[in-house]
Amino acid sequence: MRRRGIMIAAPIAMLIAAAVSAARGGFASPTPKEGWQAWSDGFFAAAVFVGGAGALAFASSDGLFDAMRFSIGKAVSIVRSKEKRDLYPKTFYDYRMMRSGRGAGGAAALLVGLVCLALAGAFLALCMRA
Repeated sequence: MRRRGIMIAAPIAMLIAAAVSAARGGFASPTPKEGWQAWSDGFFAAAVFVGGAGALAFASSDGLFDAMRFSIGKAVSIVRSKEKRDLYPKTFYDYRMMRSGRGAGGAAALLVGLVCLALAGAFLALCMRA
């Protein structure tokens, strides 16, 4: 997991959380309970968007969608020139060997999403106690 991925995903999650919370009245709520509820909603939305994108990227990079990607690539290569068709792997095994060695993507966004989910739970607990 790269530090750069966290440095990109965390501010995006904070922007989403702040925007949703502001839309729900989190900055100017009349009672603390409504403020905690707005921040819980904000961090939950950030967890869904950032963590969900990270989970999809992680699943995609780990080979879950490789068979589908290979078959679509084979179908598209029919309309390409002969030179482009010759560059595309002939078998699925060749395709997997070509893609091996690439790191799992999306782990940073998934981690930031899990932290946002924990924060949403903490704000929910504060809301329930108020």
